[in-house]
Amino acid sequence: GVLCGFSASPPPPPPGLFKLLTLELEGNEFHDGNVIPKSFKPLRSLIYLRLDRNLFRAVPSGLPSSLQELHLDDNHIEEVTERVLNKTLNLTVLVLSNNHLQEDRIAPRAWIDLPRLEALDLSHNRLVHVPSFLPRGLKQLTLHHNRIERIPGYVFAHLRPGLEFLHLSHNHLRADGIHPVSFLGLQHSLAELLLDNNRLEAVPRGLLGLKGLQVLRLSHNRIR
Repeated sequence: GVLCGFSASPPPPPPGLFKLLTLELEGNEFHDGNVIPKSFKPLRSLIYLRLDRNLFRAVPSGLPSSLQELHLDDNHIEEVTERVLNKTLNLTVLVLSNNHLQEDRIAPRAWIDLPRLEALDLSHNRLVHVPSFLPRGLKQLTLHHNRIERIPGYVFAHLRPGLEFLHLSHNHLRADGIHPVSFLGLQHSLAELLLDNNRLEAVPRGLLGLKGLQVLRLSHNRIR
């Protein structure tokens, strides 16, 4: 009778889909008004979330801290605010292609402190220059099909160990939009640089310092 009164059954599990790893909700009618921050709270094991082809104007808040991949392709996202990603410290892949992003609507601390973010896709947006304050550990940056005219000096200088893949095809880059210090910080890391379908009249001098470069694409420019 020593164990009298103790239940041998395990405690009930917490409510919600607490073991869910992957959630795909693309092609629905979710927007900022019908997804509340608490929606994702029970999903404490979630690592992959797909919300493509919805109606979001901003990155949804309250995302689970376990998240590693977030796909928000083909929404109406116009801004990335300062604190919306500050809990998702495990995020490695962020896809924001086919939205309405401009670089001045990306908060300076939107993602610079995400320690594991390695791949960022901002293709098919409205960027006019390569955005500053990129995540420090970034390895792949996808920026094709924007309106980029300029790669600011030192924009990659804070990255460690540095970008390996930079995709800038189908933009508005001229040679004078690429400075000698535009690629500073990528001298040893950058392996693939895609600059096809731009408006370059000459091979940018800044490329000469990229000692690790293996693939360089300059097709469909105005180089003489």
